[in-house]
Amino acid sequence: MEVAVTGTVRLSQVEAPSIYIPFVLLGWSALLVPVAVYIDTSYYIGAEICLLAFVALMFCERFRPGSTLNFVVALPIYLMSATVYAIVLLTVTVSGEMNGFYVLLAIVSGGGKIFADSIVVRKLTPASVVTSLVEGRRVTMSDRGLVVTIPWASDLFTEFSRWEATLIWNMRAILLVTWAWAFFRYAPVMYSSVDALERAPHMLALAGFPMAFFLAPLWQMPFMYYCHKHADQLVDAAEKQRLREDKATLKAKQEARENA
Repeated sequence: MEVAVTGTVRLSQVEAPSIYIPFVLLGWSALLVPVAVYIDTSYYIGAEICLLAFVALMFCERFRPGSTLNFVVALPIYLMSATVYAIVLLTVTVSGEMNGFYVLLAIVSGGGKIFADSIVVRKLTPASVVTSLVEGRRVTMSDRGLVVTIPWASDLFTEFSRWEATLIWNMRAILLVTWAWAFFRYAPVMYSSVDALERAPHMLALAGFPMAFFLAPLWQMPFMYYCHKHADQLVDAAEKQRLREDKATLKAKQEARENA
């Protein structure tokens, strides 16, 4: 297949409306419910309008593929963890339920996120990006350009030194210990009242801060930047990969006929 727009690299989630639309309109709408309940309904309505605008831009990007527009459309995916963190922090603060344990949990999860992702970004290179996509068969071609599926873990495209791996795992361990500490200290609050509005901030704090740490790593954006910057190299690599697969398929068919 010949790629119509060779300079365009598109995120796989944006390529598939069946994934993108439910993610934006359903997932994000549910995520923003605390904004309407604890902060202001007008902000929630404004956010919903923005979500509809993102979906409209997604359809525009399908008809007019472009790397810049694709980056804008993919922002709800890239910024998921940052948004979860901000919503949980605002909700717990505005509700008046912020305490020392939750402050510690917020610092560990937010600071740990930035720290861990900064190590990955520091190790990220164009060569490792291209290699991980090609060897992992995470790049395909469509009539709108290259479609990239970002690896779910940084271990799939980079190697860490012993001290870097130790730091990252220690940060995760600190987060889990802090989360467990806060959970056993404040989880009974969730069962001591029948008022859902009183329980919700505690549930959000205990689940949301750790979730923000593990969701949507921030290194996805520089990863895609390298994909855009080296699109021609990805096209060549994808073409070679496709030719190898075609040859392997043809050989398998020939062997099947001979054995029949």
